[in-house]
Amino acid sequence: MLKPRKGEGKQAFFKRAVSQLKNAGKNDADAVAEASAIWNQHNLADGGNGMMRLFAPVEFLSESDEEQTQERRFSILAYSGDVVHLEWYSFIINVKGIKHKATFPCLREHARDRIVGTHDKVSKKNNQLFCFGKFHNTADAAEVLELADDGFPWQASMGIWAHKVRFLEKDAKNKVNGREVIGPLYIWEESEMKENSICSLGADGETAAIAMSCPTNNTEFFMEYSKELKLALGLAADASDAEVEAALAKLNLSLGENAAESAIWAALAAGGHLAGPDDGGTEETPQPTTPAPAVNLSGGAPAPEAANVKTIVAQQLDQRLTAERTRAADIHQIAAKLSLGEDFVQEHINKGTSKEDALSLGVDLASQRTPSFGVGGLTEGTSESDKIRKLAAEGLCYRLGLTTKEKLSDGANEFTGMSLLRLAAMQLSRSNMPVLQMSPDQIAREILKPAARLHASTADFIHVFRDVANVALQKAYAESPITFEGLVSIVSASDFKEMHGVALSEAPDMDLIAENADYPVKTLSDSGESYHIGKYGEILRLSYEMIVNDNLRAFTRIPLLFGAAARRKQGDLVYGLITSNPSMADGKKLFCADHGNLCPTAEAGKISTASLSAARKAMRKQKGLKGATLDIRPRSLLVPTTLETDAEVMLRSMSAPEGNNAGVTNVFQNSLVPVSDPRLDDHSEGAWYTVADPNQVDTIEIAYLDGNRQPEIFEDEDFNSDGIKYKIRQCMGVGLMDHRGMYMNPGPAPA
Repeated sequence: MLKPRKGEGKQAFFKRAVSQLKNAGKNDADAVAEASAIWNQHNLADGGNGMMRLFAPVEFLSESDEEQTQERRFSILAYSGDVVHLEWYSFIINVKGIKHKATFPCLREHARDRIVGTHDKVSKKNNQLFCFGKFHNTADAAEVLELADDGFPWQASMGIWAHKVRFLEKDAKNKVNGREVIGPLYIWEESEMKENSICSLGADGETAAIAMSCPTNNTEFFMEYSKELKLALGLAADASDAEVEAALAKLNLSLGENAAESAIWAALAAGGHLAGPDDGGTEETPQPTTPAPAVNLSGGAPAPEAANVKTIVAQQLDQRLTAERTRAADIHQIAAKLSLGEDFVQEHINKGTSKEDALSLGVDLASQRTPSFGVGGLTEGTSESDKIRKLAAEGLCYRLGLTTKEKLSDGANEFTGMSLLRLAAMQLSRSNMPVLQMSPDQIAREILKPAARLHASTADFIHVFRDVANVALQKAYAESPITFEGLVSIVSASDFKEMHGVALSEAPDMDLIAENADYPVKTLSDSGESYHIGKYGEILRLSYEMIVNDNLRAFTRIPLLFGAAARRKQGDLVYGLITSNPSMADGKKLFCADHGNLCPTAEAGKISTASLSAARKAMRKQKGLKGATLDIRPRSLLVPTTLETDAEVMLRSMSAPEGNNAGVTNVFQNSLVPVSDPRLDDHSEGAWYTVADPNQVDTIEIAYLDGNRQPEIFEDEDFNSDGIKYKIRQCMGVGLMDHRGMYMNPGPAPA
């Protein structure tokens, strides 16, 4: 009779049993199902306590030399039918309610671009789900097989979507998959399996996989419990499973042999009771009537009481969760900086990749995706998560009047009338949360939890509002009036250090070169001015109350205001520099007699042919650092709004406006560009200026960090409050470069 041998692990037994059953005429499905049933029945009989050990690491069999040319196939126990325990969520999937297509992909670590094979057959036996298929000729398939043949403990993980979920209240009982389960937990009555993955660690610890080939003598045994759990219990890192179970028993906890480790951590932290199911229902092992001996956590020192052990374990659990959230946040940040998308994030969060390794892998991946100059390349398509996020942002922008598009993208219309609460519920349901049983308050609180940012679908909710806020910000920024762009040079700053602008002298005269003579070496003189950029910003908050009350307009009001404020700040900096008449590097004021760019008080007056002629003359006579005449031509006439009409009349009239003879030509018609700004009125309603083209001579320079002229929006890293914070920021600075390109007429003296 086929049964496990003494000391034989499940991995070795599955290899031997499936091979023998197939040789006896069983097909793939029946062989795997019967092997699983024999293992469970044998361990149940040996246990004698109503508990079953269903732990099954994924394994593959090696190929024999005779079968090298045969097609490699696999057989996977995709789901054991048992309860799955996550850190915050426990559920069981009704095997009978799982739907699937005739064929569907087998992936590696749920990565859509890492294809291992194709499933072509599914079987539901003994309330378990078995999947069968063939390997493809891909690099991932080859690596999976190679590692499997070396004994690597692969597991299976379903990519499954819940369609109908029911919540089982605390202490309520229900029979699912032939076993009785006790609430609180969620029962997935109807679901759909879209893919199944070969993973280094599956959510259901009972999954297994076998590459259909010849048997091997590999009898390597894999430990069930993690090093962290062993150390938390005061055991050595390489302690056996029996030692772990003995330590747990001393804490007065009854733990089923098939309990997921996350459930063990939760039970230890809470000091609660957890029992495992058998085929007929759920049984609890009675608690000892006498105090259990304490666990030794120090490896030799006196053991503390069990309650102290639970406190220590609870602290370590909290530390683990904090570390995991930090790791996930780091990976999100790496992916954002390298534009790697949510697929990269989820893959490495699920794989447990460290921050350092994620950064290294991310840089490699980003460099591979960057096409060389002049060479075509392929880019990865948009993921489902990215598509939903873009459609949601487009629909919400249309609802708020932030877009002028007459026709929205397909699918965006669904979001135009969607409330914030409905959007949050949709994103939670994509993470398999039972939103139909949740109140508006619960939905709002769940979507705002820090843990929600570890999942791609719920993190999309945060990103959607960042995108909406960014559209509002850029729209207000672009539509806000700007008057100074024709007066300044725009440059890029690499950091916040002091920037040194250099105004070069005129080029020296060219010399006549005699035959066979050397060209003379000439130099340029320079004068230096300095300034630095500053950081300007605001905090935008999407609160719990905004979600419940559907107050999206209040959320977008702030970026609209800040977009206009960013433009206004730029104008404040530029015109503040002009009106303040600051001292320059030579110790003299920007506008002064020594600089030859200030109209004498006796000649100062309104805009006229004579006063404009004097301004033009002064600018054209400006000397360079070496004394050469620069012949600078004024391009703009800058005036306060008080003089705006006078300036336009002067520059638009065909005849000289101050004369009575219509036959006198206006020599300044259309020769200058009128520019007016109300900030100049605050300083003087009579003063006006002529400014040269910044492409001809340096005047005022405005610098943006990394050349980014638009304000930026970021998710704030401080998520301690009951809401989501976004940071709006713009880094810029304004500085004087040279006085020669500007001229000031202070206007007539006050009456």
